[in-house]
Amino acid sequence: GVKFKDSELIGNPVIVIVGKGLTEGKVEIRIRATGEKCEVAVGEVVSEVAKLFSRSTFSAPLRQLQDFLMQSLAAGD
Repeated sequence: GVKFKDSELIGNPVIVIVGKGLTEGKVEIRIRATGEKCEVAVGEVVSEVAKLFSRSTFSAPLRQLQDFLMQSLAAGD
């Protein structure tokens, strides 16, 4: 939908969707290229995304994602 327009335009290979499942402690990970989706516990999202980004060329975006998630969790967003 409209909310994902920017991530599609930018071409983010992996999208972490924080939605209604957050009340149950879960988020959704979507692989842009295949459309594959999986639901994971909030505490496991960084390790699951790290598995997808096993190549060293993605280490900087992975750190950015981890920082963003930690900041969001600390702020209660």
